[in-house]
Amino acid sequence: MDENKPNFVEFRGFGSRVGSKYIGITGGGAISFYSGFYKSKKIANFSKCLIMYDAKLKLVACKFGNDELGDGTFPINHNDNQTAWISASNFFRLNPKLELSDVKGKYEPKRYDDGTNSVIYVIDLNKRIEILRNMVKKEE
Repeated sequence: MDENKPNFVEFRGFGSRVGSKYIGITGGGAISFYSGFYKSKKIANFSKCLIMYDAKLKLVACKFGNDELGDGTFPINHNDNQTAWISASNFFRLNPKLELSDVKGKYEPKRYDDGTNSVIYVIDLNKRIEILRNMVKKEE
């Protein structure tokens, strides 16, 4: 076997967070729905999101729906049926204990059953997923 022969692994889906089933919070106050989450939870079927917050437990819930959610909900911005995001900067401004610099990152969502047929996913702000580049120590 030729040791100099490349062993390429295909990468498809450039520009999207392929396979990531996370919900992310950006430094600008957007809540993003990564491609794996977007596709597996069929977020393309929804146009609105109601954000709910439990300050004591530091849980953020996203309730997905359409016009039935009523006024005061956030419109979902869809990106080529791959990912989506909502501009939630007002939500963070109205909750001053939620400092964006402290909560930005990605989180693993969990389905929440409120006893109805609502589609609700919750992220725990105490359980941010560490990004690999932050875990690698730089050599001197």
